[in-house]
Amino acid sequence: MRFFFGLNIFLWCVLLVAWGGYVGIMGVADEASLHVGFILALTAVLLCSQGFIRWRRRRTARVSA
Repeated sequence: MRFFFGLNIFLWCVLLVAWGGYVGIMGVADEASLHVGFILALTAVLLCSQGFIRWRRRRTARVSA
């Protein structure tokens, strides 16, 4: 499971870098750029939520053990 979490973060970073290059060429107002930016923001929120939940579960598992 950790492998897929790391892979997901890596692929998100690759997409972020590629989107930065695209925005540099096409501009921020491009419709595709707006959609990709929304997807990046949404997945960033989901990844942070997943990390927080993992941290909380790990913390509560240590306390109860």
